[in-house]
Amino acid sequence: MSAIENKKLLEHIFEQMAAGNTSSLSDAMADEFRWVFPGGWSWSGTWAPKAVVLKELLRAADGPVHRISRCRRLRHRRG
Repeated sequence: MSAIENKKLLEHIFEQMAAGNTSSLSDAMADEFRWVFPGGWSWSGTWAPKAVVLKELLRAADGPVHRISRCRRLRHRRG
């Protein structure tokens, strides 16, 4: 995948997540997916394959992602 194709894919994923489709990221991952976080913080390192990314990395973010999504829906309803 080229850098341009990758950018378009990520833009689409973020648009979907903003619209409430929180599974769009995991749906786009291949089984051999690898996520690399540079630096020296708690998430730094290489996370692979997809099953590990979903279970160990994104599971930690699952609660906050759903809370943010729920807050956006509530604000939208209130107008």
